[in-house]
Amino acid sequence: MDSTKGWVVVGGALLALAITAGVNFFVMAVMIPPIMEQTGWNLVEISTGVTLWGIVGAIFSPFCGRWIDRYGARPIMCAGTLIGFVAVLLLARVQSLPQFYAVLALAAIGGIANTYIPVAAVVTLWFERLRGVAIGIAMLGLGVGGAALPQIANELLKSYSWRQTYTIIAFILLSALLPILLFIRNPKHTDAPGPDRLDSATLDPERLAPALPRHDLSPSEAVRTRSFWGISLGDALTGLIFAIFSVHMIVYLKADIDAVLSPDAQGISATYSADKATNIFSLLQLCIAGGTIVFGAMADKLPIRAVMIFCYTLPAVATALLLPPHVATLALAFALVGGLAGGGRQALFPVALAHSFGPAHVGAIYGMSNSFFLIGNAAGPIIGALIFEYSGSTRVVYGVCVFALVISAGLIALMRNERIPARQSL
Repeated sequence: MDSTKGWVVVGGALLALAITAGVNFFVMAVMIPPIMEQTGWNLVEISTGVTLWGIVGAIFSPFCGRWIDRYGARPIMCAGTLIGFVAVLLLARVQSLPQFYAVLALAAIGGIANTYIPVAAVVTLWFERLRGVAIGIAMLGLGVGGAALPQIANELLKSYSWRQTYTIIAFILLSALLPILLFIRNPKHTDAPGPDRLDSATLDPERLAPALPRHDLSPSEAVRTRSFWGISLGDALTGLIFAIFSVHMIVYLKADIDAVLSPDAQGISATYSADKATNIFSLLQLCIAGGTIVFGAMADKLPIRAVMIFCYTLPAVATALLLPPHVATLALAFALVGGLAGGGRQALFPVALAHSFGPAHVGAIYGMSNSFFLIGNAAGPIIGALIFEYSGSTRVVYGVCVFALVISAGLIALMRNERIPARQSL
């Protein structure tokens, strides 16, 4: 298809995702230190809330994917943004841990409905030849939002309390409705005239697929393949590690930076290490933005299985750079390499699903597979917090992460093209 109208959708998706993902996934890392300081809650208690977020997201994700296939991305993203707006406003007013956990559970529903699943689903339907590049550009929003929103939150925290900051952030999230309403929509038959027209099954699989020769796998067929389990379990391990760094990276980097500061510098260490850690975290997100483009282009030029294995191996290499003791500057190299790989994952994953199972049901299959990623997300923060609390060493955390990431790459290698040739079903 690859029409001009499709690129308009990509631009709108990028803008919307920058806001929604920036708020849903990356602001919390900056907010944890002041929340701990002002409430007295410890890292494990706060991480339990993030774990609950992941559990609720994992339960909701398959339903969200099916609704996106049925109703389109725009209404689901609008609903998710409104739910998220309410959740962030409530987050600014919680007074106890049970309230904190309940609000994060609500935020999970909004966060799944207005971020990467609907964006990946709608862009996949608009593009065929340049699908990797298009998804990569749309997923730039993750890196842009991940770089900008933590910096905005960090600056707000210098003038406002964490509660006031969250109130401001809620209205930033609400502004995502503008690009969603203006630019996000599923393609119609008239959007792709002539030979570039999408087949009917791609446009409306639920209604029209039975009339056509079977080719793309349904969700129930996909779940019985080795590719589904290899991709899903490998992605779950990567999701676990990504969650550890998304939530605790600033805490870990502050500890690493403080460890190399001279005793005379301890008086300024709190502000210096917080700013330094936030800058490295933002660099990571900028590199994620670059990774979506690099790996998206690679997916259109090279065998997707080889690109996926390479992409899922890079985080292990990046994390290993953090292992040498008292070398905080290596965090910059980690941010560069790990960020490129993280962006690659966002661009490649929907392309890999479309390659293995076909695009007709990509929303539903993505929703199912994403449940495993979110289970990893749920487990990651509390596992990372417990390891750090009991070992007192960031190096132990980094070592466990390297081991898990190597296994993840091995599982990803199980993927293949599972689609049933049309001639076999005639």
